[in-house]
Amino acid sequence: YWENDLKIKLESRKQLLSDIQFHKKLGTFDDKTKRMEFFALNLATQLNFQFNTNHLIQAVKLSKLDLTTGLVREFPELQGIIGGYIAEKEKKDKIICLSLKEQYLPKGPSDPCPESNLSILLSLSDKIDTLLGFFLIDEMPTSSKDPYALRRSALGILRIIIENNLKIDLENFFNEEIVSKYNLQNTSDFKIHNLIIFLIERFKFFLKSITKRQDVVNAFFIEKSFSSDFLILYKKFLALNEFINKEEGKKIIELNKRALNIVTIEGKKMHIKNSIDTALLKEKQEFILVEKLNLIENIIKSEQENFQNILNEISSLHLPLNNFFDNVMVNVNDLKIKSNRLSILKRVLDTLKTYADFSKIQK
Repeated sequence: YWENDLKIKLESRKQLLSDIQFHKKLGTFDDKTKRMEFFALNLATQLNFQFNTNHLIQAVKLSKLDLTTGLVREFPELQGIIGGYIAEKEKKDKIICLSLKEQYLPKGPSDPCPESNLSILLSLSDKIDTLLGFFLIDEMPTSSKDPYALRRSALGILRIIIENNLKIDLENFFNEEIVSKYNLQNTSDFKIHNLIIFLIERFKFFLKSITKRQDVVNAFFIEKSFSSDFLILYKKFLALNEFINKEEGKKIIELNKRALNIVTIEGKKMHIKNSIDTALLKEKQEFILVEKLNLIENIIKSEQENFQNILNEISSLHLPLNNFFDNVMVNVNDLKIKSNRLSILKRVLDTLKTYADFSKIQK
């Protein structure tokens, strides 16, 4: 096979590629590479990559040509690798040859991720094209079936982003111009939100595989939270996972539980307002706690991506909250004061929940 495959140059195989169907609704592999080229150039711009445009275009155009070789037809697991070796024989640029060999990485959870800019762009554009394409034609995986290995593609995308420290908001990347490249008649049923939710589910699986802690994953992904900047989510999660294993984190979990118990029990008897009436604050410990909550909320807004600082501030809530519990009676006869003190505790819970739902974390 090898000797025969070398007789036909890679560039001469382009017509053969037009005859190989990727999917009846998504066109041929030649159609796929045209989309990949557009995606790769867009990704390079969004990621601020330094790269050679000619190298990128050439790598994409060559990427699927080895599917026409006898070796790959006989041994499909060698696709990409064979293309890389043929490109080496044809004296193509080394970085292009490497990107061809690495375009399908990572195939599994233990596989390495591509690291060079060209390899990253080729691998990401391929996986994104596959994932988005099958979502557009409503061929999503079910609980029991995943014939197009979309879960693997999604996990590959996430690992490449995280392991190469890539900051990209995928929801913004999947715009109408990207979708239009598939030339599909009707995509009105497609919701980008559903694709991001699918990626988030794979991300949860990935995080659990790292930490072995389903409770921490559940605490981190509160229903109202929704982001497709997975690098930021990853860093935020790692900071939380480290924090809850420290003594300060364990104290916050315990105090959160105590506040939640009071608010849950009393909330069944009376309405607890979201706002605190400062005119009803009587005890010194109330003033200190409310002041601390205001400070923490401002820091959360200003230090959006400095998760260590945010958690340090959350940790500093321990002393004023503990003093509040020790010195302030919540269940007093004056219903206005009682309601206001319950509002303080509700505010504590809401403030903590902006980072994670600490009530879901087991000590």
